[in-house]
Amino acid sequence: MAGLSGAGAVPAVSGIVAQPRGRSHGMGFARAEAIRGAYLLHDRFRRQCCEAESGETEDTVCVHEIGSTPIREYEFGSLEEYNRVMADAFVPLVVFSRQPTFRCRFRAAGHADVWCFDIAASDHVVQRTDAHIQASPTGEYYKVCVMLHGICTVLQDGREAVLRGGDLAVCDTTRPYTLVMSEGARTAVLMFPRALVTIPPSTASEVTATRFGGDHGVAPIVSAFLASLVDNLESFTGAAGHRLGQHVVDLVATMLFDGLELDEPAARRSPLMARVCEFIDERLHDPELSLGTIAAAHFVSTRHLQALFQRERTTVTAWIRERRLEMCRRDLGDPYLAGESVASIATKWGFVEPSHFSRAFKAQYGRSPRAFRDQLEAAA
Repeated sequence: MAGLSGAGAVPAVSGIVAQPRGRSHGMGFARAEAIRGAYLLHDRFRRQCCEAESGETEDTVCVHEIGSTPIREYEFGSLEEYNRVMADAFVPLVVFSRQPTFRCRFRAAGHADVWCFDIAASDHVVQRTDAHIQASPTGEYYKVCVMLHGICTVLQDGREAVLRGGDLAVCDTTRPYTLVMSEGARTAVLMFPRALVTIPPSTASEVTATRFGGDHGVAPIVSAFLASLVDNLESFTGAAGHRLGQHVVDLVATMLFDGLELDEPAARRSPLMARVCEFIDERLHDPELSLGTIAAAHFVSTRHLQALFQRERTTVTAWIRERRLEMCRRDLGDPYLAGESVASIATKWGFVEPSHFSRAFKAQYGRSPRAFRDQLEAAA
């Protein structure tokens, strides 16, 4: 289905300057804050929907209840309302347009971690600036944009990508970016915390604002999956939707790894780190996984391996612990695993002592594993 067409040419972008790449963030605190931020995003979005349903906005809002999680549907007739709702419901940003009128149809479904959006709108520009980032220090997300119709120009980290039907690109919300939408753009957007992807942020930054064509590598699979998903948003609700969210994030991570291999400058700098992170994720269940076993498997010294992780402001041990905690957090929130005990989940991901796992989980996410699971079940 084509997007809502806007009259006129593409807004001029000559005054838009992509910001230089920022410094990498610390991994431990940043990961915990990213997960907390995901739940804040979920709460803000639900609050905005409630306000809209109560008639406090002037635009049309349709809410379709399907399963246990509603699909949210908005129709905006003014840029002012679109800015107000979007900037509060998501990470702070600004939307502007040179068109005399603005129309947008917006549909969304998802969970605390992963959200999928179907956005069809008149020509407009989206900007997230340094000021917006300073206003939302916990806004650490990746946004995957798939063009279904029209054209989108993505600018970030000194790069520019022009997307057409089937193409996609990734933005990192911890750094400034610009999206220029034109020719009745309709876009499928997937948004999730950076902590859900195993690739270190500084490595992933090598492929932001990079066109992943719909005809090469893993990108066509991701593009087709997201295009199908926005046409069947009801499948992204309930327990099945929770699992779908995990799978689509894994698909995106695979695409990013593939992109790093294709990008020669990035590949020269980060192939070992990417391989090590993948190796670790495949062996999180092994309690014997350690600095020594990882170094030996990759034929490097432990000192060299430590230096790689120090560039990410973390250590090998901390990375392993955080990845194990993330997998446990994911399983604790999975409705299909509601019958599996907390201790069983911890053991499955390499934790030997239940008490140690509980302390580590609470330190990372601010609540005990049982309290975390109970809260999600109550919310559902």
